[in-house]
Amino acid sequence: MNKDKVLQYKAFIKENLPEWRDLRDDEINIEKLSSLSNQVYKATALKEGLRRNPIIFRRFAIKEGVVDRLKEHKVFIELARRNCGPHCYGGNNKYRLEEYFPARTIKNLEYNQVNIRRKLARVLATLHKIDIPNIEKIPL
Repeated sequence: MNKDKVLQYKAFIKENLPEWRDLRDDEINIEKLSSLSNQVYKATALKEGLRRNPIIFRRFAIKEGVVDRLKEHKVFIELARRNCGPHCYGGNNKYRLEEYFPARTIKNLEYNQVNIRRKLARVLATLHKIDIPNIEKIPL
């Protein structure tokens, strides 16, 4: 990863997380995670006494017209407000800082387990019932 970009990302994190402001750049570790379109990184504070939980640093892909960023942001914020998604610590039209959830991808064989399918169905039903102001639901 480009060293200048890493410094830019660390500066953005420190500007938006008050408890990370006094960290030196070498006290923030940034690790690239896999993603589809955006660039996603896990940032961890390496200094004792600070928030122990890592955060997600998301750099949005520049694809005009493919994704409605304003709509995406409204949905993200509303899900966070309802505790159905990660908390948002800050952002702009290029980046967003999000709460990190340690998790793993469901394996293909697990989809066949009835208890997992039911849990997924309940979560998806809950998400689809949420009414987000100024976001039109378009039936597929």
